[in-house]
Formats: sequence, C-alpha cells, structure tokens
Amino acid sequence: MFAMQKFFNYITLVLAIITVGTCIYVIIAKKNVGICLVLLILTLILNSISRVYNNKNMNLTKKDREVLDNIKKK
Repeated sequence: MFAMQKFFNYITLVLAIITVGTCIYVIIAKKNVGICLVLLILTLILNSISRVYNNKNMNLTKKDREVLDNIKKK
C-alpha cells in the first residue's frame, strides 16, 4: 500500500511541476492553452487518487487507537 501511495504522490508532484512549466511557456509563447487544460485535469485526477491512498493510510484501526490511548495515559 505504501508503494502505491509513494508512486501516486511522486507522479502527482512531477505532473504538477510539468503543468506549471507548460502553462508558463504557453503564456510567454502565446500558444494554444489546450495542453495546459489537459495537464491540469490529469493532475487533478491523479491528486484525487493520491489523496484516497493517503487517507486510507491515515485512518487508524480500533487496536491502534487503544494503543495510542494507553501510551497517552502513561
């Protein structure tokens, strides 16, 4: 699970950097903005998938909560 989480986090980060770079190039060169829109939509989709994996790993089980409560009480 952690491998998939890392994979989607890195891919989202790289795609976001590429998207920003492409948008800056399009603004400077006054080219077609379609590619920026496609990259933005792809980045948002991968971001939502990455967020799902991150939330799954952040949710604690009942046993984990009990262990943390016992540690806090000590």
